[in-house]
Amino acid sequence: SGTVTAGTGTPTGNVALMTDSTEQSQQGQKFFTLSSGSYSGTTSTLPGGTYNIWGQYGGDSANGPSKSGLTQITVASEASAIDLNLFSPGNIFYTASKTPGTSVDYGTQLMVSALVAPSSQAAALQSCVTAGTNCSSVNFTVPTGTVNFTDNGGALNTALINAEGDAEYNAPFTVGAHSVAASYPGDKSYNSSTASPITFTVVKDTPTILLGYSSEAFSSSPQNGTNQPTVLTVLIENKIQNTSTSPVPIAAPTGSVTLTSNLTGLAGTVALSAGTDPATLAVAGIATFTVPPGAPTGTYNVSLSYTGDSNYNSFSGAAGTIPITAIDSNGKKSTTTTAAVSGAISPNSTVTISGTVTGSGSTAPTGGVYIYSSGDIPT
Repeated sequence: SGTVTAGTGTPTGNVALMTDSTEQSQQGQKFFTLSSGSYSGTTSTLPGGTYNIWGQYGGDSANGPSKSGLTQITVASEASAIDLNLFSPGNIFYTASKTPGTSVDYGTQLMVSALVAPSSQAAALQSCVTAGTNCSSVNFTVPTGTVNFTDNGGALNTALINAEGDAEYNAPFTVGAHSVAASYPGDKSYNSSTASPITFTVVKDTPTILLGYSSEAFSSSPQNGTNQPTVLTVLIENKIQNTSTSPVPIAAPTGSVTLTSNLTGLAGTVALSAGTDPATLAVAGIATFTVPPGAPTGTYNVSLSYTGDSNYNSFSGAAGTIPITAIDSNGKKSTTTTAAVSGAISPNSTVTISGTVTGSGSTAPTGGVYIYSSGDIPT
């Protein structure tokens, strides 16, 4: 409480409670409105430590600003607590008492969140964040510093506490058992604290199988000819990332894919190369097979098998059909097509694709050229 006096008249306006705490975000505390030149009120959010406080009057239309004398105070640190959660897309959350379970698919997003608060308000804060209730009773000085996350006792990540008192980490959890815990070393306002671990088990993903064709030319079946073989692109990709809008950085499937068919010359085993599905941005293991040039028109049966690896389950006998339309090249001159890509390749870059189609006659070829990426026409 205090008063603001002037030579004549009664000052109006507000007085701010200020501090010279080393925590810069806590140097301006709150405003008190003058009433007949006086102000009074309470505050419960002063930071911990020893520092000075004072009243700062901003002035009004008739009176200039002024500042009270400094008063040194010492605010003791208080007990803290950590609300530890794992969040998945769809606003699904898990805690030490409500765990993800023992069959979490590899690739599932489990964002670790540690909310640090006074121990007296931790329950209300948890209720506010996860259920939207008791929010009006949450009011405290936001902790500062970092939170240390561990998994099975080993270091997982050290995350900075943001302005909302939350430390987060988007963790790519491996296949196996996990026990994720959090600890807070404290600051001038809050003592150190730990959170009970959240236990769960990540199991191998059963991948999604995708098959793309080149030379499709916007028709329902791939176009195949003597000088234009059809390339089949097989993508073995993480099932969760195939449908999730919040992927985490995980390993692409490795191993090999075996293809068999009733078309002579279309069979083999190919090692997967790591890549990304351009349509879903899911990580994928990619293999390509070539339909023999000149294959006759028809619908052919194919079967795919995958060896699996430490993160992905194997499968065998994934059956499907491939419709092939043979291109009639009789009486047509042969051509040669070249293509080149320039520009830095990154998720947000633009690349330039250029090339030529050279005919064997005196007249230049006409028409269009389709560009394919992983068996699909890029969008």
